[in-house]
Amino acid sequence: MPDPPFLTFKAVNRSPRVPPKTGKPIPDYLSPSRSDQAKRLLPKFGKLEEALAHKSFQLHVDAPGYLAEEILVLEIAGGLEDFLETLREVEGFEWLGDEQVDFTPDEDGFRKRDPRKQSESVGGLLYLFATNLPALQQLKSAWKQKADGEGLSGITSKLGKMARIYDGHAPSAWARMIDWLQWKYQVLFIISAGNCSRIPVEMSLSELEKLSPEELEKAFVAFRIAEARQLRLLSPAESINAITVGSHHSDETGPVNLSSIQLMPIRHPDMPSPSSRNGPGFLRSVKPDILMPGGRQPISVIGDKANCYLGHLAPGQKVAAPPSPGQPGPATKFIRGTSGATALATRQAAILIEQLSEMATPPPPSHMAVIVKTLLTHGASWNDADTHLRSMFGSPGSKHIKWKGGTVSPLVGHGRINEKLLNSIEGHRATVLGWDTISEDESLEFRFPIPASLGTAKGKKRFTVTLAYLSPINPHNRKYRTARLSFKFPELINAFLSKKGRRNVDDKQGCKGTIQHEIYEDETLRGIVDGEFIINVECREEGGLMDTPVPFALAVTLEGAPEIFPNIRPEITEHLRNITAVPLSSGRVPV
Repeated sequence: MPDPPFLTFKAVNRSPRVPPKTGKPIPDYLSPSRSDQAKRLLPKFGKLEEALAHKSFQLHVDAPGYLAEEILVLEIAGGLEDFLETLREVEGFEWLGDEQVDFTPDEDGFRKRDPRKQSESVGGLLYLFATNLPALQQLKSAWKQKADGEGLSGITSKLGKMARIYDGHAPSAWARMIDWLQWKYQVLFIISAGNCSRIPVEMSLSELEKLSPEELEKAFVAFRIAEARQLRLLSPAESINAITVGSHHSDETGPVNLSSIQLMPIRHPDMPSPSSRNGPGFLRSVKPDILMPGGRQPISVIGDKANCYLGHLAPGQKVAAPPSPGQPGPATKFIRGTSGATALATRQAAILIEQLSEMATPPPPSHMAVIVKTLLTHGASWNDADTHLRSMFGSPGSKHIKWKGGTVSPLVGHGRINEKLLNSIEGHRATVLGWDTISEDESLEFRFPIPASLGTAKGKKRFTVTLAYLSPINPHNRKYRTARLSFKFPELINAFLSKKGRRNVDDKQGCKGTIQHEIYEDETLRGIVDGEFIINVECREEGGLMDTPVPFALAVTLEGAPEIFPNIRPEITEHLRNITAVPLSSGRVPV
């Protein structure tokens, strides 16, 4: 039997989770009482409601799938996160943005806490939402509940079309059902992000044809970013437990001749396909999770729309097809889009299940879904996607690009999968896999061996850690997921896993879903000689009562340049053999 691509390790210690030493900060401003706020604001909401009911004002450009919308601006002193989350859950509101502003002290009671500074401005946030009448009525009801001292209840969205665009609020009924099924039966759903057939552009075909390939790509990506709200995921792709698959712009077709009205807007294979829908997911989590090849997607520009035709001519992925009437023998066609990308992700999942089943001690069925979920994401990376975007739009802070958690991850998620990392064995790379269950307020300690050879030669090393799990859900809580798992490195490890060496999604956004995937690439590992990385996996309750241990999987890969570090895998294998006398199991580690 051939060696599997994965080595295994197990947790060496289980202990109570040590919560961070944080306290609720005291705001530096004074605010009016709840009853005073209700007296001041409820009449204003009533006037807005009356104006909307009588159509006293309206916008004349409708967003697809919504009623005619009006703009509501709220001035809020301080940060009212609970209120903001309530608004996000109300169907009919669309989040437009927020801006830091300073407010003048007024008779309503907002002023600095320090008596010497009560004439100074009060810092706050200006929140903008698009709204309709039903949503405003729910907002008024929420304010009345708050004034009466009641808890704010979540708003359940209605079951809509299967092809409904995810609006960024609470997960759809389809997504909630899929999340529950995955937790209940410990299975993994792989869902396509969905395709968009038309993208608004601000240039005619003749103007676009005059651009160089580099200018055309920059213009098209800018169009996508400007229309990001209309190009969001199709439900139920926002499911927090599922793997959501987008498509990247690549195939093996070779050169093709385009028609006179077609253009190829994307040049780089690490970039998403023009037809692939973007994130983010629920509570701005990373979605899509991964990208798989979706074929090179040409566009046809007609009027002010770029049409992404998903027809059956090259380029794209060549697949079997039923023959046309009167055509003898087998036939083929070309496909493009996220459906083909999702099929390839499912194929890779099947390969992983086969590899795991052939291990000397296969994982138990109870953990197979989370292990496959972990490994699929573990092979993903931005590669050159963020560098390519930077080359087009300039330095971080550009008006188009907000790096690492703004525009990059909604476009590419965790990036395209490197199937070679998942399916092959090479001496300069070692992937170690562990799995277990964890309960609320527990911490499990894993130790990853560092070969001595890494301290004897200079050269770039790459360290990848991925944690994935399936969370129980509570649709009646705005946080939705019941369990929040995360890994962290003790302070000693943080000293040489510097932020400047971090690649891909940052840890704050990476922990908003059910996958945490971090990549470090640097020479800083030379500070450890024949030592160990300590990785702590922690669990805490977040959105309701957590009464069942949560299965999870952890994958860690260390790799270096083949010509400098050819023996990373053999050294780690030997180290693990010496410290692991029995096969890894999913049983609990004794306290």
